[in-house]
Formats: sequence, C-alpha cells, structure tokens
Amino acid sequence: MPQNAIPVLPSLKNISSQAPVQVQSARSEPEKQETPVVTNLSFPTLDELKVKIQAYANLMKKQDRMLEFVMFNERACRLEDKKLVLILDSEYTKTQYETYRSGFVEYLRLQFGQSIPVDTVIEATKQDEKKLLYTPTDKFKFLAEKYPALEELKRRLGLELEF
Repeated sequence: MPQNAIPVLPSLKNISSQAPVQVQSARSEPEKQETPVVTNLSFPTLDELKVKIQAYANLMKKQDRMLEFVMFNERACRLEDKKLVLILDSEYTKTQYETYRSGFVEYLRLQFGQSIPVDTVIEATKQDEKKLLYTPTDKFKFLAEKYPALEELKRRLGLELEF
C-alpha cells in the first residue's frame, strides 16, 4: 500500500479548538399540543376544573386515545382543601387512572398555569334498582302506576291479567 493512501487520523490535541458537531437525535420530540396557557394564578373553581377535564377527555377522543377518553369523560369530581378529588368507581378504575395520571396533571398545569393537586377516592355509585317484570301482573301494575286510567279500562272491559 502506498503511504499516501493511509487516512489521516485527527489529533486529540486540537479537539478543543474545533467547532462542536451537532448530532440529530434519532428520537423526535413528541408533538406539542396547542393549548393556551392561562396566567391567572388564583385557584380554579370546580366548574372551571370540570370544563377543563371534559376538554381533556375530548382531546383524548380526538387523538383516538379512547381508554383515556372513557376515563375522563363526564368524570365526577369535587374540590377539597384546594385539591381536585376525582371520584372513581372501583379499584380497577383507580389502576387505570394511575396509568394516565401524569398526562392529565400536566394538561391541568398547562391550562391553569399552576400545579393542581389531584387525589382520587373510590365511591360505589348507587345503581338504579329496577325490579324486573316477569309476570303479566307485574307488568300491569307497573303500567298502572304510570297510567292510572289502565285500572279503569281493565274494570270496564272486564279484562283478566292471568289466563
């Protein structure tokens, strides 16, 4: 091999005098959400918080993040000692919330210009206890409560419920 074919290695002596080389990161920055930053530093009211929670849910739906949308859509909440308390249905829901908590808290911080402490509480919501109507008598009694004229109609026509 000819001697002029050997590549010249850079000297470490001159490294501090060289301009720094910028290397592009292989990982790109996540797309920033266009959210207005509010500079009002008074603590938000419950209504303001509910509006922002619903806006966050709608944003999640827009981004096809349906699990987060379901988690925050029309979520019951209350204020206790300048702390937002989200009312969750079960321990499972709380586990799901913990997964999405950081993004939600960051969104609230950007919206209100301050950190909003968020706590969770599990409260079983009372489900409507509807009596199932199996027999014709049960069905008639239910309808007669809604429409009292049915009793008179049954009596005038001489109808029987059981046959």
